[in-house]
Amino acid sequence: MTATMWRTPPIPIPIHKMTWDKTNWQPYPLQREVITSRVRNKVVAFGRRAGKSQTGGHLLVPEAYRAWYELDDLKREGKRREYWIVGPEYSDSEKEFRVLVGEGLSGAIFSEAAKLKPSVWIKYLRPTLADFTGWTAFLSTPEGKNWFYDLYMAGLDPQRTDWQSWRAPAWVNPHLFPGGVDEELLSRLTEARRYGRMDRLIPTLKMLFSATHGAAAPTGIHPEIWALFLDMSMEMFNQEEAAQFTEYVGRVLKDFDEELHVNDHDFNAAWATYAAVDYGFTNPFAWLLVQVSPDRKRIHILDEYYKTGVTTEEAIRDIRSRGLCPAQTRMFYPDPAEPDRTRAISEALQVPAYRGGSIPLQGRIEWMRRFLKMTPEHLDLGHPERKPGLTISRKCVNTIREFNEWRYPDSQKAGDRGRAAPEEPMSKDNHCPEALGRLLSGLFGNPFRVPAQSNRTTVTSRRK
Repeated sequence: MTATMWRTPPIPIPIHKMTWDKTNWQPYPLQREVITSRVRNKVVAFGRRAGKSQTGGHLLVPEAYRAWYELDDLKREGKRREYWIVGPEYSDSEKEFRVLVGEGLSGAIFSEAAKLKPSVWIKYLRPTLADFTGWTAFLSTPEGKNWFYDLYMAGLDPQRTDWQSWRAPAWVNPHLFPGGVDEELLSRLTEARRYGRMDRLIPTLKMLFSATHGAAAPTGIHPEIWALFLDMSMEMFNQEEAAQFTEYVGRVLKDFDEELHVNDHDFNAAWATYAAVDYGFTNPFAWLLVQVSPDRKRIHILDEYYKTGVTTEEAIRDIRSRGLCPAQTRMFYPDPAEPDRTRAISEALQVPAYRGGSIPLQGRIEWMRRFLKMTPEHLDLGHPERKPGLTISRKCVNTIREFNEWRYPDSQKAGDRGRAAPEEPMSKDNHCPEALGRLLSGLFGNPFRVPAQSNRTTVTSRRK
């Protein structure tokens, strides 16, 4: 047998239909389109209960028939067909991935991919698919514009013919939500809720009582979807049910992954050296020593000072004694709201302070998100030359912790109904990111000079 024989071509459509008949399963049209698509890599962004798990399961069923049919030849060649389902609930998964390295996969399903670390795909599973030209299916509800969003965009890129993406809300599932949702009416309701005008719109709508749900819902909105719309925050509903790639739920820096962004790199004399500070006393006083590559495409946080209950003079003494403002430091980037402390530090450490002020927080967050991305983007995610723009030294334990912990507020409480999305993250676990954001905005300016890309339509696919 040759290696070519063990490639994993797409399952023929008649085989899929045969397994559906045998298992008495009736896929709805979009599930049918996803399963029978012949692309190698599929990215499926569906709302909750839209049928992601069943879609993934029925991708695997005919593969069992394939493996059984090839069994004798596989044994003779000392090979096997191996498929993995990978999900965030597998607490020992990284141990398993390390064992798996070297084994060839014929296919892999990523369940709730948006909750996984990107290193699961890049470091562990992508290389194992080469032997059999194995396929992948990334199935998930969105969780901000993280690495899953990058894969989703790859599937919409007409140049990436080996990828295809779909996005659909929960109510695309006709088995669970018969009748679905009137999209135009939902859009009106969403706008009214966002601006606190629900009390004006509701009386103008025809309401239909559902004995099953024990409540009335507007005609054209499934009663369960209506209940979810009222019970969840607007941003949570848009993410979990409407499958939109909103930024305002959960972690602020969703792409941060210790496997990819943390290393042991030391001082590089060829790189420019800067410092950044977020002042505090009750809150931590955070000072970062940062290096920037000559092409300004790579940022490395080399060291940190992070301490509560210290005065400016005490912090200066500590920073000096620890060598956190070496002679090569070109400038430090402070909080412009405290010029007296900035002046004291500049004079004591003999380093100039940036005087250009700061841009709004969302711009600073945007720079951090951009540098967390793996670049250059034209290369596959698993390519060895595709690296993160931002890395952090392993000894910066507080910076690493805050990059993991900085979050948006939980706004699922009843009192938050009708409130606009909380664009401002919590002022907690944010001192090191705040310092770095000021440095990035000072170095690179406002990131929003190019208009941001708008959300896609409710159901999207790159091609039919």
